[in-house]
This record gives sequence, C-alpha cells and structure tokens, in this order.
Amino acid sequence: MLAAPPPSLQAPQPYRPWSRELFSGQGVDPAPRQFWGWSSWGAERPLTMAPLPTTIYPKLCEATKSLVFWLPYESRTPFELVEANNLQADATLRENVFLRPDCFISPRGQGGASTWLHLSAVDRGIAAFIGQVLDLTTKVLRTSPPLQDRSLQAERSHAIDQLEGRRHLSDALEHLLTSAYRWGLEAILRSKLNEHPELTPAKSWPILELVGRLGRLRSVRLVSVPDKPLHTPSTSVSKAA
Repeated sequence: MLAAPPPSLQAPQPYRPWSRELFSGQGVDPAPRQFWGWSSWGAERPLTMAPLPTTIYPKLCEATKSLVFWLPYESRTPFELVEANNLQADATLRENVFLRPDCFISPRGQGGASTWLHLSAVDRGIAAFIGQVLDLTTKVLRTSPPLQDRSLQAERSHAIDQLEGRRHLSDALEHLLTSAYRWGLEAILRSKLNEHPELTPAKSWPILELVGRLGRLRSVRLVSVPDKPLHTPSTSVSKAA
C-alpha cells in the first residue's frame, strides 16, 4: 500500500501543474553502470556534454524534429547555429533537421551502452536536480554502506545498480530530460529566428516522488509545475511495503 504523497502534492496549488507522470509496472532494469552518465551530468559542476544511455538519443531526435516542424516551413537556419552545429547555410532549418535530427545534441561515441550528448540547450538547474534525485535515492533506498574509495559519480551509479525497479527512475529521468531539452531548444530557436519568442511556454520545474523500500523502487511520480520566483525543484520519498 502506497504511503500518502508529500505535503507539496496534497496542499492546494496556486498554479495548475502542467503534467503528471507515473512510472511503474513490469519491465527490465537497465544494465549495470547505466546511471554513471546521469551521475556525471548531475555532478557538482554539471557537464555540457554527458555520456547518457543510448535510449535517450532517439527521444531527443524526435523532440527536435517535432519542434522544428511546428515552425514555419521556410524558416531560415540562423547563422550562429550554422557555425555552432555544422549545418548547411543555404538550407532551411527544417531541411537541416531532416538530414541531421541530432544536429543540436552532437552525439559522440555511438554504438555502446551510452552516447556522449551535447546538452547546452537544457537548463543547468535540471542537471543539478537530477543530481539531487540520485543522492536522495541512494541515501534512502540503498542496501549497503558507501565506500570511501569511490568517486561521487561511481558511488551513485553502484548504489542505484543494486536497486530492483531502477528502470522506473531511468524512465522518469529520460522523460524529464526530453521535456527540458524541448523547452530549451524552442526558446533558443524562437529567439534566433525572432519567431514570436513570447509564445515559448513558461518554464516549468519538477517535483519528483520515489515510492519504495530498501533495495526496491516501486514507482516514480513526476509532476511539472510552472516556474515561479519562490518555487524550487523538490524531491521526496514515500515508503511502501
């Protein structure tokens, strides 16, 4: 039986949440070391490029295509993006993205379990938030004490590898990153193209709840709420039998 959600989800909200997602159910947990990339990106000094699981690559490509195809067909390719992303200056933005849907994430080292991705379009606060999530997960659900001879990234990754149901956390992080990437890229493109930047959706921030017990993660609930000056990302854990 699930415990009651945290007060932040029970109290009346002054702003309507944008979305609610629940990650649970049957499935296969990621292979060992799949969380090392998340741990590296969410480090004390977030990286511009990070080695994330290959499963996130097609999601970011699809987000790029769906966003660009909503812009006017004849939208030019901004000169700054041509230089930064090695695009064709004489092609429209849609044509460039059709040929290279990964042009804004600049993948490196494809073919293994992870791919280095360029994530400058994503707010650094999201990377820091993911670091907080990993720290909370390992602190509350881990089954063995931390080892002093490991780096923070290696310790996070090893501890989460021991959890049954870690797939729910992986799915939640991928959903969170894809949403944040799409928002950041839309803000950049509308600004560069002068294409109604005021129509960019208001930024939102996450609230994440973990449900589980020692050694097992049963589900992850992710809520996105509009960003306000007094709002900060938050996480919580609800214990379940």
